Amino acid sequence: MNQLLKELAESKLVKITGSYADGTQNENSDIDFYVKPDHPDYQLKGLERNIVKVKRIIDKYNIKMKSDMVGYWYSHKSENNLPIQIEFSDLFRPRKNRLKEIEIMGVKFKTY
Repeated sequence: MNQLLKELAESKLVKITGSYADGTQNENSDIDFYVKPDHPDYQLKGLERNIVKVKRIIDKYNIKMKSDMVGYWYSHKSENNLPIQIEFSDLFRPRKNRLKEIEIMGVKFKTY
């Protein structure tokens, strides 16, 4: 999981939101990753969507994800051995009272 977190942080495609972003997480909290919006002209420029780039990183670590709506993936209810469940979406709203930066398992992330 640590290597996954490092790669996600280095990609600069995600920010942390939810309870981790404001320091209110507990042992049952998942990590909510806000996926950076695509460039407005991504199709005209032949660019790949950011959420597809993130999915490729997730797939590299053989993490099974589920989705029940476009632009939202989660590891809950999937057969994974993750110490912390994860969610990805480009639909999250900014978190009030968020910290500027947080650290998860030794990896620093900006928050949203």
